[in-house]
Amino acid sequence: MRCTPRFLLAFALVACSTRGGVERAGPGAPSAGAPPVAAPTTSASVAEVAPAPPAPSVDPGPKARRVLIRGARFDNPTAMAVDDTSLYVDSGGRLLVVPKDGSAPPEAVLSGTTLVADLAVDGPYLYVSAALSDLAGPDLGAILRVDRRTKETKVLARHRHPGAIGVDDASIWYGALDARVWRIPKEGGKPRPVVGVYGTVYAIDVDATNVYFAASTYGGRQRGAIYAAPRKGGPASVIVDGLIDAMSLRVLGSDLFFNDNGTVKMRAVGGGELRVLTREGSAISIARNAEEVFWCAVEGRGVGAAIGAFRPSEGAPRVIATGPGPVGIAVDASTVYWADARAREVVAMALR
Repeated sequence: MRCTPRFLLAFALVACSTRGGVERAGPGAPSAGAPPVAAPTTSASVAEVAPAPPAPSVDPGPKARRVLIRGARFDNPTAMAVDDTSLYVDSGGRLLVVPKDGSAPPEAVLSGTTLVADLAVDGPYLYVSAALSDLAGPDLGAILRVDRRTKETKVLARHRHPGAIGVDDASIWYGALDARVWRIPKEGGKPRPVVGVYGTVYAIDVDATNVYFAASTYGGRQRGAIYAAPRKGGPASVIVDGLIDAMSLRVLGSDLFFNDNGTVKMRAVGGGELRVLTREGSAISIARNAEEVFWCAVEGRGVGAAIGAFRPSEGAPRVIATGPGPVGIAVDASTVYWADARAREVVAMALR
């Protein structure tokens, strides 16, 4: 198991644990009272994956870059989100917002200290999964809704250490360290458990039909897996199993892209061959727009730190930028944004 990608991705949990905050979840079955665990299958095991591909091509010529934030002390730079005007990123326990055009300095979105686990933008709101937050109470996290225009914040649900978050037209879906996936109405309410999993849910994405989530066990007897649950209700099923460390997940069209132990892989949602897009032990977080998938890759095993991209219609991954330590990423239709932990800055780069 490669330690470098995991360390950077879990930077917030490691940092917080040294302050007596969030502890890392260990392997094991869901706690008592959880919904039935979806039984792993072997029909989509990663054992079917072909050997890793050669190094991706490099886009010719530099593209214009803008530094939006300098001197950031990142706690969880993988938690990034973008809307039509602004970029949101966690820095040192503070959620910052900065105009995408760099016309103003960054400012805090939330009062107090909030350890951000994940972010999602939907309509006029920014949804925040806060592993710990002063707004929730001692030793509690929360699902928060922030009005993007007024910054008014509402606590939708309190929970002990919520993690990855996904939003559809009616619900908010989130994982937690209690080995469950939870669902609440977008206006708030009592969380309802959807499914129990082995391990901890580290990534969630939503399409028109399903909610997808990736769970990892850190070397437990049950290996990591990717699950799908119908948005309208029904049992969850395992669609990919045998994973080592599933830490990021995105759905683009009919394809599923995920990070397994630092390697980006893809497979059709409905099944089929697994394809390896990056070399082993380098990739961390994944983002997507309507056409492409992007990821951050840290330096390791002969792979330099870089921003990678893949357009399914072109068929080959490529490197679009390099940097000393990119670990968090967000993208819109025209620009890719990344947080660089070594340079302590957030960078924007035009895609065309």
